[in-house]
Amino acid sequence: MTDPISSFWSSLFYVYIERPNLINKRLMGCHVLNCWQINHSFETICDLMHKCSLNGLKAALKQCQQLCDFQLSQIRCLESQTLIVRHLLIKQSLKTLSSDCDTNDSEVIDFVLIDIQNARVVFVPKVGDSRLIPQSSHQFSLNGSQEIDLTYLFGNEANVWLNEKVLPKLCQWMRQELEGNQTKGSLQLIGVDHYCLTYNRLKRKYGQQLVELWNKYETTDPLKFVFEDIAIASYLIVLWEQQNEARDKKCKQTFVDIGCGNGLLVYLLTNEGYKGLGIDLRRRNIWDKYDPKVDLVERVFTPSDDTFGFEHYDWLIGNHSDELTPWIPYIAANASHAMNAFLLPCCPFDFNGSKYQRTCSALSQYSCYMQYLQTVCRELGFEPKVDKLRIPSTKRICIICDERNYDKSLQSMMKTKRKEFVNEKLKDFNEYKPREKVEVVRNCTRLPKDIIQSIVTIIANELLNGNANLTLGSIPRLLSADMLSHMKSQCGGIQTLLRNHKHIFNVSDGIIGFTEPKPIDETIDTTDANTKHLKSKQCWFFHSHPNGCPLSATQCRYIH
Repeated sequence: MTDPISSFWSSLFYVYIERPNLINKRLMGCHVLNCWQINHSFETICDLMHKCSLNGLKAALKQCQQLCDFQLSQIRCLESQTLIVRHLLIKQSLKTLSSDCDTNDSEVIDFVLIDIQNARVVFVPKVGDSRLIPQSSHQFSLNGSQEIDLTYLFGNEANVWLNEKVLPKLCQWMRQELEGNQTKGSLQLIGVDHYCLTYNRLKRKYGQQLVELWNKYETTDPLKFVFEDIAIASYLIVLWEQQNEARDKKCKQTFVDIGCGNGLLVYLLTNEGYKGLGIDLRRRNIWDKYDPKVDLVERVFTPSDDTFGFEHYDWLIGNHSDELTPWIPYIAANASHAMNAFLLPCCPFDFNGSKYQRTCSALSQYSCYMQYLQTVCRELGFEPKVDKLRIPSTKRICIICDERNYDKSLQSMMKTKRKEFVNEKLKDFNEYKPREKVEVVRNCTRLPKDIIQSIVTIIANELLNGNANLTLGSIPRLLSADMLSHMKSQCGGIQTLLRNHKHIFNVSDGIIGFTEPKPIDETIDTTDANTKHLKSKQCWFFHSHPNGCPLSATQCRYIH
Protein backbone atom coordinates (compact mmCIF):
# COMPACT_ATOMS: atom_id res chain seq x y z
CA MET A 1 0.00 0.00 0.00
CA THR A 2 1.17 3.55 -0.72
CA ASP A 3 0.65 6.68 1.35
CA PRO A 4 -2.22 9.13 0.53
CA ILE A 5 0.06 11.89 -0.79
CA SER A 6 1.85 9.53 -3.17
CA SER A 7 -1.50 8.09 -4.30
CA PHE A 8 -2.87 11.60 -4.83
CA TRP A 9 0.00 12.52 -7.13
CA SER A 10 -0.15 9.21 -8.96
CA SER A 11 -3.81 9.74 -9.80
CA LEU A 12 -3.34 13.42 -10.72
CA PHE A 13 -0.29 12.88 -12.92
CA TYR A 14 -1.42 9.62 -14.44
CA VAL A 15 -4.93 10.75 -15.28
CA TYR A 16 -5.62 14.42 -15.39
CA ILE A 17 -2.23 15.93 -16.21
CA GLU A 18 -0.34 13.40 -18.28
CA ARG A 19 -3.22 11.52 -19.94
CA PRO A 20 -6.34 13.72 -19.97
CA ASN A 21 -7.86 11.53 -22.69
CA LEU A 22 -8.53 8.83 -20.08
CA ILE A 23 -11.30 11.03 -18.69
CA ASN A 24 -12.05 13.45 -21.53
CA LYS A 25 -12.97 11.22 -24.47
CA ARG A 26 -12.88 14.21 -26.83
CA LEU A 27 -9.09 14.27 -26.49
CA MET A 28 -6.34 11.98 -27.76
CA GLY A 29 -3.70 13.16 -25.32
CA CYS A 30 -1.59 16.22 -24.64
CA HIS A 31 1.73 17.76 -25.55
CA VAL A 32 3.72 19.98 -23.18
CA LEU A 33 4.71 23.24 -24.89
CA ASN A 34 6.57 24.90 -21.98
CA CYS A 35 7.65 24.04 -18.46
CA TRP A 36 9.14 26.28 -15.76
CA GLN A 37 10.34 25.91 -12.19
CA ILE A 38 8.70 28.80 -10.31
CA ASN A 39 10.23 30.94 -7.57
CA HIS A 40 7.28 33.33 -7.12
CA SER A 41 4.52 32.83 -4.56
CA PHE A 42 1.65 30.49 -5.37
CA GLU A 43 -0.87 33.37 -5.35
CA THR A 44 1.27 35.50 -7.68
CA ILE A 45 1.58 32.70 -10.23
CA CYS A 46 -2.16 31.97 -10.09
CA ASP A 47 -2.83 35.64 -10.81
CA LEU A 48 -0.44 35.58 -13.79
CA MET A 49 -2.10 32.42 -15.15
CA HIS A 50 -5.50 34.08 -14.89
CA LYS A 51 -4.55 37.41 -16.50
CA CYS A 52 -1.81 36.59 -19.03
CA SER A 53 -1.90 35.17 -22.51
CA LEU A 54 0.70 32.55 -23.44
CA ASN A 55 3.14 35.18 -24.73
CA GLY A 56 2.49 37.38 -21.71
CA LEU A 57 3.18 34.46 -19.39
CA LYS A 58 6.46 33.70 -21.16
CA ALA A 59 7.56 37.32 -20.75
CA ALA A 60 6.64 37.35 -17.05
CA LEU A 61 8.62 34.16 -16.41
CA LYS A 62 11.86 35.12 -18.13
CA GLN A 63 13.73 34.92 -14.83
CA CYS A 64 12.42 31.44 -14.04
CA GLN A 65 14.26 28.26 -15.00
CA GLN A 66 12.78 26.63 -18.10
CA LEU A 67 12.89 22.83 -18.17
CA CYS A 68 13.53 20.85 -21.34
CA ASP A 69 13.60 17.15 -22.28
CA PHE A 70 11.63 15.96 -19.27
CA GLN A 71 8.83 13.56 -18.50
CA LEU A 72 5.80 14.90 -16.64
CA SER A 73 6.24 12.23 -13.97
CA GLN A 74 9.72 13.65 -13.22
CA ILE A 75 8.10 16.83 -11.89
CA ARG A 76 7.19 14.88 -8.77
CA CYS A 77 10.90 14.81 -7.90
CA LEU A 78 11.14 18.62 -7.90
CA GLU A 79 10.73 20.51 -4.63
CA SER A 80 9.74 23.85 -6.16
CA GLN A 81 6.47 24.75 -7.87
CA THR A 82 6.22 23.88 -11.55
CA LEU A 83 4.15 25.56 -14.25
CA ILE A 84 3.44 23.80 -17.51
CA VAL A 85 1.59 24.81 -20.68
CA ARG A 86 -0.30 21.94 -22.31
CA HIS A 87 -1.50 21.64 -25.87
CA LEU A 88 -4.54 19.35 -25.64
CA LEU A 89 -4.86 17.17 -28.73
CA ILE A 90 -8.39 16.81 -30.10
CA LYS A 91 -9.66 13.62 -31.71
CA GLN A 92 -9.74 13.89 -35.49
CA SER A 93 -13.50 13.22 -35.59
CA LEU A 94 -14.09 16.36 -33.50
CA LYS A 95 -12.09 18.76 -35.68
CA THR A 96 -15.28 19.95 -37.39
CA LEU A 97 -16.87 20.73 -34.04
CA SER A 98 -13.86 22.76 -32.99
CA SER A 99 -13.66 24.63 -36.30
CA ASP A 100 -17.19 25.94 -35.75
CA CYS A 101 -15.92 28.20 -32.99
CA ASP A 102 -13.69 31.25 -33.29
CA THR A 103 -10.51 29.60 -31.98
CA ASN A 104 -8.07 27.55 -33.99
CA ASP A 105 -8.54 23.85 -33.26
CA SER A 106 -4.76 23.40 -33.05
CA GLU A 107 -4.69 25.80 -30.07
CA VAL A 108 -6.58 24.11 -27.27
CA ILE A 109 -4.33 25.17 -24.41
CA ASP A 110 -4.36 25.29 -20.63
CA PHE A 111 -1.93 26.34 -17.88
CA VAL A 112 -1.21 23.91 -15.04
CA LEU A 113 0.49 24.94 -11.78
CA ILE A 114 1.83 22.04 -9.74
CA ASP A 115 2.67 22.54 -6.05
CA ILE A 116 4.22 19.28 -4.87
CA GLN A 117 4.89 20.32 -1.26
CA ASN A 118 1.30 21.42 -0.61
CA ALA A 119 -0.37 18.69 -2.70
CA ARG A 120 -2.38 20.95 -4.99
CA VAL A 121 -2.74 21.60 -8.73
CA VAL A 122 -4.38 24.56 -10.48
CA PHE A 123 -5.80 24.33 -14.02
CA VAL A 124 -6.52 27.49 -16.01
CA PRO A 125 -7.97 27.03 -19.55
CA LYS A 126 -6.68 29.71 -21.93
CA VAL A 127 -7.73 28.78 -25.46
CA GLY A 128 -10.38 26.30 -26.56
CA ASP A 129 -14.05 25.49 -27.08
CA SER A 130 -16.18 24.89 -23.97
CA ARG A 131 -17.59 21.87 -25.80
CA LEU A 132 -14.10 20.32 -25.75
CA ILE A 133 -12.67 21.36 -22.37
CA PRO A 134 -14.27 22.95 -19.27
CA GLN A 135 -13.73 26.71 -19.14
CA SER A 136 -13.78 26.94 -15.33
CA SER A 137 -10.41 27.51 -13.65
CA HIS A 138 -10.15 24.98 -10.84
CA GLN A 139 -7.88 23.41 -8.24
CA PHE A 140 -7.52 19.84 -6.99
CA SER A 141 -5.93 19.50 -3.55
CA LEU A 142 -5.50 16.94 -0.78
CA ASN A 143 -7.35 17.98 2.38
CA GLY A 144 -6.67 17.16 6.03
CA SER A 145 -8.82 14.05 5.79
CA GLN A 146 -6.57 12.76 2.98
CA GLU A 147 -9.34 13.20 0.41
CA ILE A 148 -9.38 15.15 -2.87
CA ASP A 149 -11.06 18.57 -2.85
CA LEU A 150 -12.24 20.43 -5.98
CA THR A 151 -12.24 24.24 -5.72
CA TYR A 152 -13.27 26.79 -8.37
CA LEU A 153 -11.09 29.89 -8.77
CA PHE A 154 -11.45 33.50 -9.91
CA GLY A 155 -15.21 33.50 -9.39
CA ASN A 156 -15.80 30.71 -11.93
CA GLU A 157 -19.01 28.73 -11.63
CA ALA A 158 -19.02 25.04 -10.79
CA ASN A 159 -18.74 22.69 -13.75
CA VAL A 160 -21.03 19.62 -13.78
CA TRP A 161 -18.55 17.49 -15.72
CA LEU A 162 -15.72 18.24 -13.30
CA ASN A 163 -17.95 17.56 -10.29
CA GLU A 164 -19.67 14.41 -11.50
CA LYS A 165 -17.09 12.83 -13.81
CA VAL A 166 -13.54 13.98 -13.08
CA LEU A 167 -13.55 14.25 -9.28
CA PRO A 168 -15.11 10.78 -8.67
CA LYS A 169 -12.68 9.24 -11.16
CA LEU A 170 -9.65 10.79 -9.47
CA CYS A 171 -10.92 9.60 -6.09
CA GLN A 172 -11.44 6.11 -7.47
CA TRP A 173 -7.94 5.93 -8.93
CA MET A 174 -6.45 7.30 -5.72
CA ARG A 175 -8.17 4.50 -3.77
CA GLN A 176 -6.83 1.94 -6.23
CA GLU A 177 -3.31 3.31 -5.69
CA LEU A 178 -3.75 3.14 -1.91
CA GLU A 179 -4.84 -0.49 -2.20
CA GLY A 180 -1.91 -1.31 -4.46
CA ASN A 181 -4.09 -1.90 -7.53
CA GLN A 182 -2.26 0.29 -9.98
CA THR A 183 -3.91 0.65 -13.37
CA LYS A 184 -1.67 1.18 -16.37
CA GLY A 185 -2.97 3.23 -19.24
CA SER A 186 -2.33 2.94 -22.95
CA LEU A 187 0.73 4.06 -24.93
CA GLN A 188 3.19 3.82 -22.03
CA LEU A 189 6.22 3.08 -24.23
CA ILE A 190 5.82 5.80 -26.86
CA GLY A 191 5.15 9.54 -26.93
CA VAL A 192 1.39 10.14 -26.80
CA ASP A 193 1.59 13.44 -28.68
CA HIS A 194 3.71 11.88 -31.43
CA TYR A 195 1.26 8.98 -31.70
CA CYS A 196 -1.79 11.27 -31.87
CA LEU A 197 -0.28 13.33 -34.69
CA THR A 198 0.75 10.19 -36.59
CA TYR A 199 -2.64 8.52 -36.16
CA ASN A 200 -4.51 11.64 -37.32
CA ARG A 201 -2.23 11.93 -40.34
CA LEU A 202 -2.70 8.29 -41.38
CA LYS A 203 -6.43 8.46 -40.74
CA ARG A 204 -6.76 11.49 -43.04
CA LYS A 205 -4.49 9.94 -45.65
CA TYR A 206 -5.92 6.42 -45.83
CA GLY A 207 -9.16 6.21 -43.82
CA GLN A 208 -11.87 7.14 -46.30
CA GLN A 209 -10.35 5.41 -49.34
CA LEU A 210 -9.80 2.17 -47.38
CA VAL A 211 -13.35 2.16 -46.00
CA GLU A 212 -14.68 2.51 -49.55
CA LEU A 213 -12.39 -0.29 -50.75
CA TRP A 214 -13.41 -2.46 -47.82
CA ASN A 215 -17.11 -2.07 -48.50
CA LYS A 216 -16.57 -3.31 -52.05
CA TYR A 217 -14.36 -6.36 -51.45
CA GLU A 218 -14.72 -7.42 -47.79
CA THR A 219 -17.68 -8.44 -45.64
CA THR A 220 -16.20 -7.45 -42.26
CA ASP A 221 -16.82 -4.13 -40.52
CA PRO A 222 -14.49 -1.48 -42.04
CA LEU A 223 -14.90 0.86 -39.06
CA LYS A 224 -13.23 -1.79 -36.89
CA PHE A 225 -10.64 -3.37 -39.18
CA VAL A 226 -9.51 -0.29 -41.12
CA PHE A 227 -9.06 2.02 -38.14
CA GLU A 228 -7.68 -0.73 -35.92
CA ASP A 229 -4.86 -1.38 -38.38
CA ILE A 230 -4.29 2.36 -38.84
CA ALA A 231 -3.83 2.58 -35.06
CA ILE A 232 -1.45 -0.41 -35.00
CA ALA A 233 0.56 1.04 -37.90
CA SER A 234 0.73 4.42 -36.10
CA TYR A 235 2.02 2.74 -32.95
CA LEU A 236 4.72 0.81 -34.83
CA ILE A 237 5.83 3.88 -36.79
CA VAL A 238 6.24 5.95 -33.61
CA LEU A 239 7.97 3.07 -31.83
CA TRP A 240 10.38 2.61 -34.73
CA GLU A 241 11.10 6.32 -35.01
CA GLN A 242 11.89 6.40 -31.29
CA GLN A 243 14.13 3.36 -31.73
CA ASN A 244 16.03 5.04 -34.57
CA GLU A 245 16.49 8.19 -32.53
CA ALA A 246 17.78 6.26 -29.52
CA ARG A 247 20.19 4.23 -31.66
CA ASP A 248 21.15 7.17 -33.88
CA LYS A 249 19.98 5.43 -37.05
CA LYS A 250 18.30 6.92 -40.10
CA CYS A 251 17.26 3.90 -42.20
CA LYS A 252 13.63 2.87 -41.85
CA GLN A 253 12.99 -0.54 -40.33
CA THR A 254 12.09 -3.60 -42.38
CA PHE A 255 9.55 -6.19 -41.26
CA VAL A 256 7.81 -9.50 -41.85
CA ASP A 257 4.14 -9.84 -40.84
CA ILE A 258 3.44 -13.55 -40.26
CA GLY A 259 -0.26 -14.39 -40.50
CA CYS A 260 -0.98 -11.05 -42.15
CA GLY A 261 -4.62 -11.89 -42.98
CA ASN A 262 -6.14 -9.11 -45.08
CA GLY A 263 -2.68 -7.54 -45.45
CA LEU A 264 -3.85 -4.08 -44.43
CA LEU A 265 -1.07 -3.53 -41.90
CA VAL A 266 1.51 -4.46 -44.55
CA TYR A 267 -0.19 -2.07 -46.97
CA LEU A 268 -0.05 0.85 -44.52
CA LEU A 269 3.55 0.31 -43.42
CA THR A 270 4.72 -0.20 -47.01
CA ASN A 271 3.05 3.01 -48.15
CA GLU A 272 4.74 4.84 -45.28
CA GLY A 273 8.15 3.78 -46.62
CA TYR A 274 8.81 0.68 -44.51
CA LYS A 275 9.89 -2.26 -46.66
CA GLY A 276 8.21 -5.47 -45.59
CA LEU A 277 6.62 -8.79 -46.39
CA GLY A 278 3.25 -10.29 -45.41
CA ILE A 279 2.69 -14.06 -45.24
CA ASP A 280 -0.61 -15.90 -44.81
CA LEU A 281 -1.85 -19.38 -45.64
CA ARG A 282 -4.88 -18.01 -47.53
CA ARG A 283 -4.96 -15.31 -50.16
CA ARG A 284 -7.63 -12.64 -49.58
CA ASN A 285 -9.67 -11.00 -52.36
CA ILE A 286 -8.55 -7.55 -51.28
CA TRP A 287 -4.87 -8.37 -51.87
CA ASP A 288 -5.32 -7.81 -55.61
CA LYS A 289 -6.65 -4.29 -54.96
CA TYR A 290 -3.51 -3.08 -53.19
CA ASP A 291 -0.60 -1.44 -54.97
CA PRO A 292 1.76 -4.05 -56.54
CA LYS A 293 4.59 -2.85 -54.29
CA VAL A 294 2.74 -4.33 -51.29
CA ASP A 295 4.49 -7.71 -50.96
CA LEU A 296 1.97 -10.36 -49.85
CA VAL A 297 2.69 -14.10 -50.12
CA GLU A 298 0.28 -17.04 -49.84
CA ARG A 299 2.16 -19.77 -48.02
CA VAL A 300 1.57 -22.39 -45.33
CA PHE A 301 4.12 -21.33 -42.74
CA THR A 302 5.44 -24.16 -40.57
CA PRO A 303 7.89 -23.27 -37.77
CA SER A 304 11.35 -24.82 -37.70
CA ASP A 305 14.94 -23.93 -36.86
CA ASP A 306 15.28 -22.39 -40.30
CA THR A 307 15.60 -18.59 -40.37
CA PHE A 308 13.50 -18.46 -43.59
CA GLY A 309 15.74 -15.62 -44.83
CA PHE A 310 14.30 -13.35 -42.13
CA GLU A 311 17.76 -12.47 -40.79
CA HIS A 312 17.81 -9.53 -43.19
CA TYR A 313 14.71 -7.98 -41.62
CA ASP A 314 14.53 -5.87 -38.46
CA TRP A 315 11.13 -6.85 -37.04
CA LEU A 316 8.93 -9.92 -36.97
CA ILE A 317 5.25 -9.01 -36.46
CA GLY A 318 2.58 -11.29 -35.03
CA ASN A 319 -0.69 -9.35 -35.26
CA HIS A 320 -3.44 -11.79 -34.19
CA SER A 321 -1.22 -14.57 -35.50
CA ASP A 322 -3.09 -17.29 -33.53
CA GLU A 323 -1.24 -20.66 -33.72
CA LEU A 324 2.02 -18.96 -34.69
CA THR A 325 2.02 -16.46 -31.81
CA PRO A 326 4.49 -18.25 -29.46
CA TRP A 327 6.70 -19.07 -32.44
CA ILE A 328 7.20 -15.42 -33.45
CA PRO A 329 9.80 -14.63 -30.73
CA TYR A 330 11.46 -18.02 -31.30
CA ILE A 331 11.95 -17.38 -35.02
CA ALA A 332 13.05 -13.78 -34.40
CA ALA A 333 15.58 -14.80 -31.74
CA ASN A 334 17.09 -17.44 -34.02
CA ALA A 335 17.16 -15.23 -37.12
CA SER A 336 19.73 -12.79 -35.72
CA HIS A 337 20.74 -11.11 -32.49
CA ALA A 338 19.44 -7.81 -33.90
CA MET A 339 15.94 -8.96 -34.89
CA ASN A 340 13.01 -7.67 -32.83
CA ALA A 341 9.50 -9.03 -32.34
CA PHE A 342 6.07 -7.43 -31.92
CA LEU A 343 3.16 -9.51 -30.64
CA LEU A 344 -0.49 -8.51 -30.48
CA PRO A 345 -2.08 -11.77 -29.29
CA CYS A 346 -5.75 -12.59 -29.60
CA CYS A 347 -6.71 -16.28 -29.40
CA PRO A 348 -4.42 -18.18 -27.00
CA PHE A 349 -2.37 -20.95 -28.65
CA ASP A 350 0.61 -23.00 -27.49
CA PHE A 351 3.61 -24.26 -29.45
CA ASN A 352 1.87 -27.39 -30.75
CA GLY A 353 -0.91 -25.35 -32.36
CA SER A 354 -3.55 -26.33 -29.78
CA LYS A 355 -5.38 -23.93 -27.49
CA TYR A 356 -3.36 -22.77 -24.47
CA GLN A 357 -4.63 -24.20 -21.18
CA ARG A 358 -4.91 -21.72 -18.31
CA THR A 359 -2.59 -22.55 -15.37
CA CYS A 360 -3.85 -20.01 -12.81
CA SER A 361 -7.52 -20.01 -11.81
CA ALA A 362 -7.13 -16.54 -10.26
CA LEU A 363 -6.48 -15.03 -13.70
CA SER A 364 -8.57 -14.86 -16.84
CA GLN A 365 -7.53 -17.00 -19.79
CA TYR A 366 -6.26 -13.90 -21.59
CA SER A 367 -4.24 -12.54 -18.63
CA CYS A 368 -2.75 -15.96 -17.95
CA TYR A 369 -1.76 -16.31 -21.61
CA MET A 370 -0.14 -12.88 -21.66
CA GLN A 371 1.98 -13.82 -18.63
CA TYR A 372 2.90 -17.10 -20.32
CA LEU A 373 4.04 -15.31 -23.49
CA GLN A 374 6.23 -12.94 -21.50
CA THR A 375 7.86 -15.95 -19.81
CA VAL A 376 8.40 -17.53 -23.23
CA CYS A 377 10.04 -14.35 -24.53
CA ARG A 378 12.42 -14.22 -21.54
CA GLU A 379 13.37 -17.88 -21.94
CA LEU A 380 14.11 -17.25 -25.61
CA GLY A 381 16.46 -14.38 -24.75
CA PHE A 382 14.34 -11.23 -24.88
CA GLU A 383 13.52 -8.57 -22.28
CA PRO A 384 9.80 -8.20 -23.11
CA LYS A 385 7.94 -4.93 -22.61
CA VAL A 386 4.17 -4.66 -22.39
CA ASP A 387 1.94 -1.85 -23.60
CA LYS A 388 -1.73 -1.24 -24.29
CA LEU A 389 -2.81 -0.03 -27.73
CA ARG A 390 -5.67 2.32 -28.54
CA ILE A 391 -7.66 0.05 -30.79
CA PRO A 392 -11.37 -0.95 -30.93
CA SER A 393 -10.70 -4.38 -29.42
CA THR A 394 -10.74 -5.99 -25.98
CA LYS A 395 -7.48 -7.80 -26.87
CA ARG A 396 -5.19 -4.78 -27.15
CA ILE A 397 -2.16 -5.68 -25.02
CA CYS A 398 1.03 -5.93 -27.07
CA ILE A 399 4.42 -7.42 -26.21
CA ILE A 400 7.52 -5.75 -27.60
CA CYS A 401 10.84 -7.60 -27.77
CA ASP A 402 13.52 -5.13 -28.82
CA GLU A 403 16.19 -5.92 -26.21
CA ARG A 404 18.11 -9.13 -25.44
CA ASN A 405 19.00 -10.47 -22.01
CA TYR A 406 22.30 -11.95 -23.23
CA ASP A 407 25.37 -10.78 -25.11
CA LYS A 408 25.66 -11.20 -28.87
CA SER A 409 28.69 -13.49 -28.40
CA LEU A 410 26.38 -16.07 -26.77
CA GLN A 411 24.04 -16.34 -29.76
CA SER A 412 25.13 -19.88 -30.67
CA MET A 413 24.73 -21.12 -27.09
CA MET A 414 21.32 -19.45 -26.79
CA LYS A 415 20.15 -21.09 -30.01
CA THR A 416 20.81 -24.48 -28.41
CA LYS A 417 19.06 -23.38 -25.22
CA ARG A 418 16.04 -22.21 -27.23
CA LYS A 419 15.82 -25.59 -28.98
CA GLU A 420 15.86 -27.33 -25.59
CA PHE A 421 13.11 -25.03 -24.37
CA VAL A 422 10.89 -25.86 -27.35
CA ASN A 423 11.65 -29.58 -26.96
CA GLU A 424 10.09 -29.37 -23.49
CA LYS A 425 6.90 -28.07 -25.11
CA LEU A 426 6.64 -30.65 -27.91
CA LYS A 427 8.56 -33.71 -29.12
CA ASP A 428 9.54 -32.27 -32.49
CA PHE A 429 8.43 -29.68 -34.99
CA ASN A 430 6.18 -32.21 -36.72
CA GLU A 431 3.93 -32.12 -33.66
CA TYR A 432 2.90 -28.59 -34.61
CA LYS A 433 -0.40 -28.67 -36.50
CA PRO A 434 -0.97 -25.65 -38.77
CA ARG A 435 -4.47 -24.45 -39.56
CA GLU A 436 -6.11 -25.96 -42.63
CA LYS A 437 -5.74 -23.82 -45.73
CA VAL A 438 -9.45 -24.17 -46.47
CA GLU A 439 -11.19 -23.16 -43.27
CA VAL A 440 -14.26 -25.16 -42.29
CA VAL A 441 -17.36 -22.97 -42.08
CA ARG A 442 -18.90 -23.41 -38.61
CA ASN A 443 -21.45 -20.61 -38.42
CA CYS A 444 -24.48 -22.94 -38.40
CA THR A 445 -25.13 -22.34 -42.11
CA ARG A 446 -23.77 -25.76 -43.14
CA LEU A 447 -25.86 -27.80 -40.70
CA PRO A 448 -28.38 -30.25 -42.22
CA LYS A 449 -31.53 -28.32 -43.11
CA ASP A 450 -33.76 -30.71 -41.18
CA ILE A 451 -31.72 -30.11 -38.01
CA ILE A 452 -31.98 -26.34 -38.42
CA GLN A 453 -35.72 -26.52 -39.11
CA SER A 454 -36.33 -28.79 -36.12
CA ILE A 455 -34.49 -26.46 -33.71
CA VAL A 456 -36.33 -23.39 -35.07
CA THR A 457 -39.66 -25.21 -34.64
CA ILE A 458 -38.86 -26.24 -31.04
CA ILE A 459 -37.96 -22.69 -30.05
CA ALA A 460 -40.99 -21.22 -31.83
CA ASN A 461 -43.35 -23.70 -30.14
CA GLU A 462 -41.99 -22.79 -26.72
CA LEU A 463 -42.75 -19.13 -27.41
CA LEU A 464 -46.19 -19.90 -28.84
CA ASN A 465 -46.98 -21.93 -25.73
CA GLY A 466 -46.43 -18.83 -23.61
CA ASN A 467 -42.86 -19.31 -22.34
CA ALA A 468 -41.99 -15.65 -21.78
CA ASN A 469 -38.74 -16.45 -19.97
CA LEU A 470 -37.08 -18.61 -22.61
CA THR A 471 -33.33 -18.09 -22.27
CA LEU A 472 -30.32 -19.18 -24.32
CA GLY A 473 -29.23 -21.41 -21.44
CA SER A 474 -32.53 -23.27 -21.38
CA ILE A 475 -32.48 -24.31 -25.06
CA PRO A 476 -30.07 -27.31 -24.75
CA ARG A 477 -32.54 -29.07 -22.42
CA LEU A 478 -35.14 -28.98 -25.20
CA LEU A 479 -32.91 -30.54 -27.87
CA SER A 480 -32.21 -34.18 -28.67
CA ALA A 481 -28.74 -35.70 -28.33
CA ASP A 482 -28.32 -35.64 -32.12
CA MET A 483 -29.21 -31.94 -32.29
CA LEU A 484 -26.81 -31.12 -29.46
CA SER A 485 -24.03 -33.04 -31.17
CA HIS A 486 -24.48 -30.98 -34.33
CA MET A 487 -24.60 -27.69 -32.40
CA LYS A 488 -21.42 -28.40 -30.44
CA SER A 489 -19.46 -28.50 -33.70
CA GLN A 490 -20.49 -24.91 -34.50
CA CYS A 491 -18.92 -21.63 -33.37
CA GLY A 492 -21.37 -19.81 -31.15
CA GLY A 493 -23.92 -22.64 -31.11
CA ILE A 494 -27.53 -21.64 -30.40
CA GLN A 495 -26.70 -17.94 -30.31
CA THR A 496 -25.28 -18.08 -33.84
CA LEU A 497 -28.27 -20.04 -35.13
CA LEU A 498 -30.66 -17.46 -33.65
CA ARG A 499 -28.63 -14.64 -35.15
CA ASN A 500 -28.96 -16.36 -38.54
CA HIS A 501 -32.75 -16.31 -37.98
CA LYS A 502 -33.14 -12.76 -36.74
CA HIS A 503 -36.10 -12.40 -39.12
CA ILE A 504 -37.90 -14.78 -36.72
CA PHE A 505 -36.28 -14.42 -33.30
CA ASN A 506 -34.97 -11.60 -31.18
CA VAL A 507 -32.56 -12.01 -28.22
CA SER A 508 -32.47 -9.26 -25.59
CA ASP A 509 -30.53 -9.65 -22.33
CA GLY A 510 -30.43 -13.41 -22.90
CA ILE A 511 -34.23 -13.69 -23.28
CA ILE A 512 -35.55 -15.05 -26.59
CA GLY A 513 -38.67 -13.64 -28.21
CA PHE A 514 -40.26 -13.23 -31.62
CA THR A 515 -39.02 -10.45 -33.88
CA GLU A 516 -41.59 -7.79 -34.72
CA PRO A 517 -41.82 -7.66 -38.54
CA LYS A 518 -41.19 -4.19 -39.93
CA PRO A 519 -42.19 -2.72 -43.29
CA ILE A 520 -39.69 -2.68 -46.14
CA ASP A 521 -39.22 1.08 -46.09
CA GLU A 522 -38.11 0.95 -42.42
CA THR A 523 -35.55 -1.79 -42.92
CA ILE A 524 -34.10 -1.33 -46.38
CA ASP A 525 -33.50 1.45 -48.89
CA THR A 526 -35.42 0.22 -51.93
CA THR A 527 -33.71 2.84 -54.10
CA ASP A 528 -30.36 1.21 -53.35
CA ALA A 529 -29.08 -1.08 -56.08
CA ASN A 530 -27.93 -3.59 -53.46
CA THR A 531 -31.33 -5.17 -52.70
CA LYS A 532 -30.58 -8.70 -53.90
CA HIS A 533 -31.81 -10.28 -50.64
CA LEU A 534 -35.19 -8.56 -50.83
CA LYS A 535 -38.04 -11.12 -51.19
CA SER A 536 -35.47 -13.96 -51.22
CA LYS A 537 -36.90 -15.90 -48.21
CA GLN A 538 -40.31 -17.22 -47.26
CA CYS A 539 -42.00 -15.16 -44.55
CA TRP A 540 -41.99 -17.43 -41.49
CA PHE A 541 -44.79 -15.50 -39.81
CA PHE A 542 -47.10 -15.72 -42.85
CA HIS A 543 -46.52 -19.46 -43.33
CA SER A 544 -45.95 -20.72 -39.75
CA HIS A 545 -47.27 -18.34 -37.09
CA PRO A 546 -50.93 -18.98 -36.12
CA ASN A 547 -51.67 -15.24 -36.33
CA GLY A 548 -49.91 -14.88 -39.67
CA CYS A 549 -47.81 -11.87 -40.67
CA PRO A 550 -49.00 -8.45 -39.45
CA LEU A 551 -47.78 -6.91 -42.72
CA SER A 552 -49.28 -7.04 -46.17
CA ALA A 553 -47.51 -8.88 -48.97
CA THR A 554 -46.29 -5.57 -50.44
CA GLN A 555 -45.06 -4.24 -47.08
CA CYS A 556 -43.20 -7.39 -45.99
CA ARG A 557 -39.62 -7.86 -47.19
CA TYR A 558 -40.18 -11.64 -47.33
CA ILE A 559 -42.35 -13.78 -49.62
CA HIS A 560 -46.01 -14.38 -48.63
